[in-house]
Amino acid sequence: MGSEWDNLYLLPAVLIGAAGPLIKDWLNNRAQFRLEKLRIHESSRINVYRQLLVFAGDLQNNIFPHAEDKRVKFEDAMRRHYYGKIELDQIYFSGRIHEIPDEFENQFTCLTQDTLISETYGEVEDFLNNKLYQMATELREEARKISE
Repeated sequence: MGSEWDNLYLLPAVLIGAAGPLIKDWLNNRAQFRLEKLRIHESSRINVYRQLLVFAGDLQNNIFPHAEDKRVKFEDAMRRHYYGKIELDQIYFSGRIHEIPDEFENQFTCLTQDTLISETYGEVEDFLNNKLYQMATELREEARKISE
């Protein structure tokens, strides 16, 4: 006569056999989640670089070397394209692409803060007349390389 404990040695094998498909499904779902997360990140990154290209292109088209009212056009481009848009997505940028918008933001602050206008006038004029177009061109080229 056998006791009910005789088949107890089969319990670990049954449990492992039953857990196998559950573990497989869990690993598969986790991999799918990571893949979807990567797709979303890459899509967001591409959109941010497209916005950056538009911003840099707008600066290039409106602030070419002999353009007039560079200050007004620069402020307008910053308000339309940078603040509330590109500014919030800087986590996607690295290296020089991160440095150029930071410089733009610093110069914009100098242009729009009444307390800084007189103190930084010469530096801002030099930026608008000598550096802005070149930096916008560099930004556009860098963003184009990455978005390809």
